[in-house]
Amino acid sequence: MYDGDRNYAVTYNTYKFSVSGYVTDLNIQLNKSVAFVSEAIGVSVTVNSNINGDSVYLYVNGSLVDIVLAENGVANFTLNDLKEGKYNITGVILAGKVYGNSTNSTILTVVKSTPTIEANYTIEDNNSVIIKVKLNST
Repeated sequence: MYDGDRNYAVTYNTYKFSVSGYVTDLNIQLNKSVAFVSEAIGVSVTVNSNINGDSVYLYVNGSLVDIVLAENGVANFTLNDLKEGKYNITGVILAGKVYGNSTNSTILTVVKSTPTIEANYTIEDNNSVIIKVKLNST
């Protein structure tokens, strides 16, 4: 507002503006990039270490699977019972009071385990053969 003087009249103007939050990087780490079917996968989403109590959203192939509150800039998730395939894992943090929205994604590949067959045999005194077969999975 300008109060005016003997040469100029009183005047004022109103402006609307917005302030964006600080940028925060969002990083996603998987405890492995290739996992076996039904194996538990640890997912760690890291943002600015000053972020505490803000919700971090985890999406798998575009579907929301979990929401965890960030503690010291970290939100940890566990994915279970994934079937064979490629999965797009996306972490999202929405604007809080200080930081802006941030999103990042990574790919997880889930494969079937490869079984091995172990066979042992013994020959008995009466010339009979006993065969033991064991299926191992990795």
